[in-house]
Amino acid sequence: MNYKKAEAKQWARENLHGHWSSMITPFTPEDEIDLGGLDKNIKKVLKLGTKGIGFTWPGGEFWALTMEERKKVCEQAIRSASGKALVGIHTSRDCLKDCIELSQHAEDAGADLIILSAPYASRTEDQVYRFIERVAEKVNIGVGLLNTPHIVLLGAEAIAKLADIPNVCVIKEASYPVNPTLVLQVQKLAGEKIVVSSPYDEAFFFEEYTGFHQQVMFANPQDWMFDTPEHNYYVQFVNLATSGRTTEAATLFKEKVWVFRKVYDKHWKYLTKKHNGAFPPLFKCWGQLIGMAAGHVRPPILPMTEHEMDLLREDLASLGLIRKAEVSPIGR
Repeated sequence: MNYKKAEAKQWARENLHGHWSSMITPFTPEDEIDLGGLDKNIKKVLKLGTKGIGFTWPGGEFWALTMEERKKVCEQAIRSASGKALVGIHTSRDCLKDCIELSQHAEDAGADLIILSAPYASRTEDQVYRFIERVAEKVNIGVGLLNTPHIVLLGAEAIAKLADIPNVCVIKEASYPVNPTLVLQVQKLAGEKIVVSSPYDEAFFFEEYTGFHQQVMFANPQDWMFDTPEHNYYVQFVNLATSGRTTEAATLFKEKVWVFRKVYDKHWKYLTKKHNGAFPPLFKCWGQLIGMAAGHVRPPILPMTEHEMDLLREDLASLGLIRKAEVSPIGR
């Protein structure tokens, strides 16, 4: 963090651009955090050209990590990525004191910003606002928001109110499949206060009609899921789109990215329908198959079955992402 609390909004506007990745949290067979594996994964992602990386987000199984484990992931992330990419640490935790402690730890460790989402026990927008306000006033670091329909889906007016908090500076508005107009409403009411981002590729292609231009993809694991250092088409696509070169971005997406998206969507939709919690098992299985450190998922999330893994393996082989017919089992 190289800005003052009052400068967080300006810092975000000037520095949050292009593609941000999102990381899984790898575990050893003994169910410990695989810090060496995390370092390996970060180094791979940095080669793809990401501008920033998010850690312990939903895809990183934050709910399944102890306080100490989350601090270890934060510290390793900063050791591996600081100076090479911006680092965002998701510090949400249902206990307010723990959330403040994790947020202060991330700031002290050298993160560039923290990310907060609605706590599990919240049921109203006012409860979410008061919780985030309490955390934000205890830190100087910039605060990003993660808005999803999994707990309390905040409306545009509530987000605009949160955007008035001095160090709230960016939002990942991830409700698009549920309410395709919400991101546009958020941009209208809060877009002059904070950076607004949607994690869905489709949002880039509506700019001509809606006027919504997002400067950053904040954040998305599809760089390491789709790309290689030699062919980082997804990162290129996002960089083109966020810089306003939408025609070039659309061509690249159609010619190089769409084939990967179709495979991703196929498995995502199946696992979401089956488990209503697709991301950790899909991300980890996909990662392991392409050579990243991953390991199992922790309860209550269930692993992919052998049959589901075999189907994914076949699809990834067809995309040229893996060469070997057999890889290490995951969570079997």
